[in-house]
Amino acid sequence: MASLDNHGVDARRNTVKPPTKMRQIFALAFLIGLLAAFGTDLGDELNPSIRAASAKDFLLGAGAIGVAIAAIAIAVLALVAVWFDDPYLDVLTSRGGWVTAMRPFRIIGTVSVSTTLVAILGMFLLPVGPVWLSALIVGITGGLLVWSLVGSLILLSLVFEHGRDRTELVLELRKARIAEGLPPKGP
Repeated sequence: MASLDNHGVDARRNTVKPPTKMRQIFALAFLIGLLAAFGTDLGDELNPSIRAASAKDFLLGAGAIGVAIAAIAIAVLALVAVWFDDPYLDVLTSRGGWVTAMRPFRIIGTVSVSTTLVAILGMFLLPVGPVWLSALIVGITGGLLVWSLVGSLILLSLVFEHGRDRTELVLELRKARIAEGLPPKGP
């Protein structure tokens, strides 16, 4: 017989070992962002036209995109948090808890805001700094921007995963209620 939690749902089948905090931070999105940072930095070092005309435009655009991604991550986090009632919190507990489930949203929100802050700082330092500093600023901004963009794709898949899990939980709760002779929907 399956081990049912206090809601009549088999929580064992969904038990997984959650990724560590470091693994979530330094995941695929970070590695792709790091490669983009090196590429952007190298391009800025080797091509003076990028530095002269396009760097400010790039920083301005990256800063705006950073703000937009942070706003979207916060809004999606608020929407996903609505799903977390008592039965779903039991499922999350078996997967490392609420903090572990929400960490990717926090990481991408932080990286997106960092993108904007580095871009704003860079816009002030570009005209007065040496070539290596402007290349470094553009590289770091590019890396953070790509990290937040790829991370946003990962967040999208996480939202779908939470939606799927929530749907499965509701269906299992309905089956348990029907098996007990109760109506499918609670009071």
